[in-house]
Amino acid sequence: MVIVPTPAKPPRIINFLKPYVLKMHFTSKFVSAQVIHSPIATVASSASSQEKALRPSIDSTGDVAAAAKIGKIPAERLLLKGIPAVEVHLKREQKYHGKVKAVIDSMREASVKLLWELLNLLAEFVLRLIIRVRMVENDEPAAQLLNTEVVASIQVGSESNIDH
Repeated sequence: MVIVPTPAKPPRIINFLKPYVLKMHFTSKFVSAQVIHSPIATVASSASSQEKALRPSIDSTGDVAAAAKIGKIPAERLLLKGIPAVEVHLKREQKYHGKVKAVIDSMREASVKLLWELLNLLAEFVLRLIIRVRMVENDEPAAQLLNTEVVASIQVGSESNIDH
């Protein structure tokens, strides 16, 4: 009798496909930002106004200007690691204003893509593709198709808690 061992399970690939999450913490004196790979709970990049190397370059450690500088540092570190996009996680009390806006905008300026922007681009691409397919099928001009329910049904950005 031959005993065949059970095959080893391959690693779950879905854990490595999930996005990186930007989490921010603010106090009256300090600003910190972390990018965490959520499935395996590892910190991909972080920066804080408490770091000794950053203190000489920051005038005040708790204001909006410090938040903008803190946002650029993890973005540059992410790009060095080859991570092009992050998801933004806001707490209930955090609004897209002030220090939060400064961190997010500085990450965007450092050419890190934000997940909701990628979803909006994908929705726009799908919408244009649907319109082209309908134009070919129905021989209708694009102006008539833009007034249909297809345009109203695809609105990814409106559900986002961050409005521009």
